[in-house]
Amino acid sequence: MFERHQFIPQEEIFATPMMTALTLKASAVNRDNTIDLKPFIDTYGKQKVIDDYTKVADRLKSRMGQKQSQNEKLGFIFEATFLDLAQRHHWFGSDSEVKKASRIDDELNGIDMIVTLLDRERNAKHFEVASDLTTSEQGLIKKF
Repeated sequence: MFERHQFIPQEEIFATPMMTALTLKASAVNRDNTIDLKPFIDTYGKQKVIDDYTKVADRLKSRMGQKQSQNEKLGFIFEATFLDLAQRHHWFGSDSEVKKASRIDDELNGIDMIVTLLDRERNAKHFEVASDLTTSEQGLIKKF
């Protein structure tokens, strides 16, 4: 996602063209690593998934019109960077896969990514990852 050893001064990171470029890259990473919802529909049923997405839509609707803060933008970029690097560099092992969590898990459960590990018998094990970028002590206290 980023050039190795490239230092970017903070004022350049917050400059609109740089933030736009980073946000577009983060969106592409998320889109390319999105989780398949078919197993959820098969497991929980179509109506349950629709009901959950209705809750998500309500949450998103309540935030419509609110401008994202610089910290929220950086958090979005950080999550996508974490996802991209964890997936490409197999941070969780050579037989691992990291995917962006569904909007349901993200909005309703605070889960950012799902990691799938294959054991020696090739059985899949899953666990959730939450990644947060906190830039202040108050933000850290709020998160916990």
